[in-house]
Amino acid sequence: MRNERWLLLLVLCLWAVMVGAQDFTFITTNGVAKRVAELPDDRLTVLVFFDPDCTTCRQELFQMRHSAVLQEAAEQGRVQVLTVCTEEDQEAWLKMCEEMPAWWTKGISTEEPLKVSAYDLSSLPAIYLLDNDKQVLLRVRDYAQLCELLSE
Repeated sequence: MRNERWLLLLVLCLWAVMVGAQDFTFITTNGVAKRVAELPDDRLTVLVFFDPDCTTCRQELFQMRHSAVLQEAAEQGRVQVLTVCTEEDQEAWLKMCEEMPAWWTKGISTEEPLKVSAYDLSSLPAIYLLDNDKQVLLRVRDYAQLCELLSE
């Protein structure tokens, strides 16, 4: 089973190299415009697209913010988290950001190209694991798979 997971990860990594990732601009909670490419490049990035009104998004983000595995990986400098709200409701986004850990980067994107980008946002939350160069390694199915990957 473990070898099958690594084989799947390898195939997904090769696919990601061919597909690449799309850099985009997001606005942080303090109003600063940033690009994904500007995030620190010394660790993996967990990129989470969400809608504040999405129940599943809230559940997954709740599990992530209480995750000992994710917290430990961050403390070891192996991972960072970027959450990006895909909706334009800034009030709902800011309220949800209050529930997120301070060490997460929180953003909102109103860029229309994001809706038709290289990221599949057909169902939310959309969780991606990016490498140090901010290239997509894979789209993570859910919080459980994320923990599984970070634990190995």
